[in-house]
Amino acid sequence: MSERKNRHYILNQNGIFQPFFGPNKYGKDRNIGTSFLKESDNHLFFSMNVGINPSYSPTQYINELVYFDKENLKYRNILLSGYLLSTVEYNNMAYTLYVNNNDNSVGIYVIDLKTSKKIKQFTIENRLQGLKEYFPIGQNGASLQIFKGKLIVFLDGNTSDTQFHPIMQIIDPKNGKLESETSLSDTSFLFYDSQIYNDKLYILSEDLNFTIFNDLNKNPKKLRLKQSNSVSEKIQNEKGVISGVHYLAGSVFVLYDYVKNSPADRIREIREYDLLTGKELHVIPLAFKSNKEMIRFFLTK
Repeated sequence: MSERKNRHYILNQNGIFQPFFGPNKYGKDRNIGTSFLKESDNHLFFSMNVGINPSYSPTQYINELVYFDKENLKYRNILLSGYLLSTVEYNNMAYTLYVNNNDNSVGIYVIDLKTSKKIKQFTIENRLQGLKEYFPIGQNGASLQIFKGKLIVFLDGNTSDTQFHPIMQIIDPKNGKLESETSLSDTSFLFYDSQIYNDKLYILSEDLNFTIFNDLNKNPKKLRLKQSNSVSEKIQNEKGVISGVHYLAGSVFVLYDYVKNSPADRIREIREYDLLTGKELHVIPLAFKSNKEMIRFFLTK
């Protein structure tokens, strides 16, 4: 999916790329990118950042939620106000996290997946003591999950005394009631990703610290992915950043992009870690050189 243009591609099982441009009303190569592409239960969801557009919404900032039914092989879509950040499926409903661009409020839309109708919406409390604003964090839909029948929202502050101290809100999907709010760390925690894997909630920081929930009512497990001194020095000296994370067969695969040099001269590699011990298992160097600024990866089953 493109983050800038309405030009997207599907890779089929035969290795053939097919273009996809969303609903027919949007032309290809329009400045309508997407903020997330996320699989949840029986659907694949993605957003289309339409914004304020003279043809579709001249006065109100809007996004289009598009979703693909994997069983019936059908696409559906619905226009929604605000900027969409993530969607999860639960009980045949789509719960979509958004930010209102006018007043910086945060909320969740509830969409009937069969009719593409908005049923209701919840407001997320994102102002502590009415002063300090918190906003959803994480890449590619990591700011919202469904875990043990609860909506999980990840937020971080936008002021110097709250930034990099993210909180996790646990919300009842039936009524939008906030059941609890938990700080993810007593120290600085640069939230990168959250995923559900093997019935556990994994939360990863940019410096490779995991917070792992087996049960929301119990204290989480902490795990740090282990690095040798030479790898730590390499990451520091070459300005290594995480560019993608995937889970498979008891391992987590982390894609590193070392951004010190120009894109065509960069080192890029995938490191595999054991999810029980944090031990590094393998390193996969990426020999292909590219002049592209950003790089991602995915795992096929």
